[in-house]
Amino acid sequence: MGRMRSVTEIATVERAVAKKIYPAGTTLIRMSAVKGYLEDAVLKYVEEPGEIDSKYCCIVPDENVIRPRILFELIGTALDEYMHTYVSGMNIQAKDFRFLEIPVLPMAEQIELEKELNRLDEEERQTQKL
Repeated sequence: MGRMRSVTEIATVERAVAKKIYPAGTTLIRMSAVKGYLEDAVLKYVEEPGEIDSKYCCIVPDENVIRPRILFELIGTALDEYMHTYVSGMNIQAKDFRFLEIPVLPMAEQIELEKELNRLDEEERQTQKL
């Protein structure tokens, strides 16, 4: 297991800014109406660069520290506990993501894990075509 780090230490975290283009690999977390959420409605991964609706917090990884897909997957595993601990109302504040901690693996391990996740995604796409 890697060293635990706050998401704000390893990524730029901000509420989406109008007309700003966010890069592929950005993780999105819906900031409003999140109580009683379904994870897939709250957490999203940006596949293509583009503008993002202001209801989302954009988490853009420092790719020298963490691979985008790994950041997304680790946030997904930590999000439920974070929500139960730090979200008391209907909304999340971007500043509160400093409390969201994830393990940061060595880069070589991240790259291998990312390759495996991509392989599994491709297998799933192929299965869906059948």
